[in-house]
Amino acid sequence: KATPQIGLYIIDVSSESIINNSLNDLILSDSRIPPGGEVRLALRVNTASKTPIETQLSLYLQSVEAGSELVKQEQISIQTSEASPATAEFLLKNLQGTIRQGEIRIGTSDPLQFDDIQRFTIEILPQVKMLVVSDVKRDSEYWINALAPGELVRQGRSSIVCDWRPARSFRSKPLEEYSAITLLNVKSPSNEDWVALQSFVELGGGLTVILGKEVDAAAYFTPKAALELLPGELYGHATFNPPQFLDLEPGLAHPLLKKFSERQITTIDNAEIKRYWRVKPLDNSSTLIRYTDDKLTPALLERNVGKGRVLLFTTGVSRQGWNELPVSGWYFVALADQMARYLAQRTVGDINYSAGQSVLLPLPEKADERSFLLRKPAGQQVPVNAPIEQTTLLLNDLDQLGSYRLISAARESTFEKGFTINYEPRESDLTPLPDTELETRLGKDRYRIVRSIEELDRTVRTGRIGVEALPEFFTLLVLIFVGELALSNLFYREDQQNHASQIRPKAAA
Repeated sequence: KATPQIGLYIIDVSSESIINNSLNDLILSDSRIPPGGEVRLALRVNTASKTPIETQLSLYLQSVEAGSELVKQEQISIQTSEASPATAEFLLKNLQGTIRQGEIRIGTSDPLQFDDIQRFTIEILPQVKMLVVSDVKRDSEYWINALAPGELVRQGRSSIVCDWRPARSFRSKPLEEYSAITLLNVKSPSNEDWVALQSFVELGGGLTVILGKEVDAAAYFTPKAALELLPGELYGHATFNPPQFLDLEPGLAHPLLKKFSERQITTIDNAEIKRYWRVKPLDNSSTLIRYTDDKLTPALLERNVGKGRVLLFTTGVSRQGWNELPVSGWYFVALADQMARYLAQRTVGDINYSAGQSVLLPLPEKADERSFLLRKPAGQQVPVNAPIEQTTLLLNDLDQLGSYRLISAARESTFEKGFTINYEPRESDLTPLPDTELETRLGKDRYRIVRSIEELDRTVRTGRIGVEALPEFFTLLVLIFVGELALSNLFYREDQQNHASQIRPKAAA
């Protein structure tokens, strides 16, 4: 708060009649898609005008060739006002290439221009190949349909491709062609199975172990390879009475739950969990999801092994009376999708940021590729180097808004990453601070608000030498004199009357 002995003056430079349109909160349905995929873009259009105005928005996209000009894809008009901000949506289809960058612009005239553009980056990656392993195929149907919906598979737009193999023979073909493997309600994996899975994960693969009623706990903690792989030790399955739900709070800051965090979803409360496995987490594991019971029982645990990752889900997904997850709609599909992408290491860093955020980019696997060029939005190229042992690159203090590219300095390399930085939405909020907040921060009656330099000079002068009071002083003297004269005349008349009344009786005598 302000020091009482110091005069504090705040100059209000805001306009009394603000006119500004702004684009905020650009959300992409997905920033990483397979070749031929589509992305839906949605953003909020705000205006400071009290009367509805028509705003034109244009969508631009770079062609497949890096560094090419932006090409207009679509233009729309929407009505906005201060009382009713609008939401605009665009759809990009059949995207090809590796990195596509673009922007959405306000086409109408606007005095404040920095908030008239929202830029974006889309990364186009090969489909994730996943292997699902179960004793019987029907146990895996819900899981496979969540990962690779049939309609998207038929259209070639699914970001994940699933193969199924029976547990008894899943090692009959090489596992290296897959990015991740799901072990689903497998009763009794052999020691050889665990050894093969351990080797797969240590080399960078991902493994999901989903439990169920058929699981034999001894087969999951007796083999040495299983103990070195799993994030928890199985004790036995149990029943929730009453049923519980999935609590996402422990892992909302984790990349796996990013889509839930963005939508401020902390609990999957439309899917009852009735049965689960009691699991003791190991010291080198972490709990990402737990149940809503009083004991905070772990539901999803994670462990890093070598270059890969392992997830352990302690309830089933095969509609055997354990829970209602398979029929919970978007929640189940999103959870399965995010688990698969995380295991395939497709969630290392975001690619669309706000100003002030740190940028995290994955680096190529080749250790000799650690010299790069960072191409800024304005066209400058800056050399960037990383230590040989480093697998990610952290960029801070980036000084330009717009779309960036990171390319390898080696001519023969095809490595390239892209990302975008948009302005921080709060910078476009032109709403003046209310008096209550100023009083909280500075103290009541401890400041003065002025709107111009002239008013500031006048206010400061008044505070230092005071207001000239001579005319008021003389007026006060005159009033006092008149009042005194009136009172004296009143008392003088009373004295004369009393004196006269005393003389008359004497004369009569």
